[in-house]
Amino acid sequence: MFFYAGIGFVEPMVEGLKRCGKDLTRERFVKEMEGIRNFKGIFGRIDYSAFEPSDVYSRQGQKAVFLAQCLADGKSKILTDWIEP
Repeated sequence: MFFYAGIGFVEPMVEGLKRCGKDLTRERFVKEMEGIRNFKGIFGRIDYSAFEPSDVYSRQGQKAVFLAQCLADGKSKILTDWIEP
């Protein structure tokens, strides 16, 4: 599971870096990340938006989750589809 989590967390970052191209600056990276909409990697759909101090979820990106059961020998069993709480 941790292997998949690592990939899932870095996929949107790689997309942001690709959008920056050779003009990579902190400001450009933040701008490109804020423009990501309907991104689908191995995790659920991701939508970022500009920072909004009154919205604690403005930079969360992914709002969907699924439930999984941890099994013996490091295996897991997915119990639900992606759901938005």
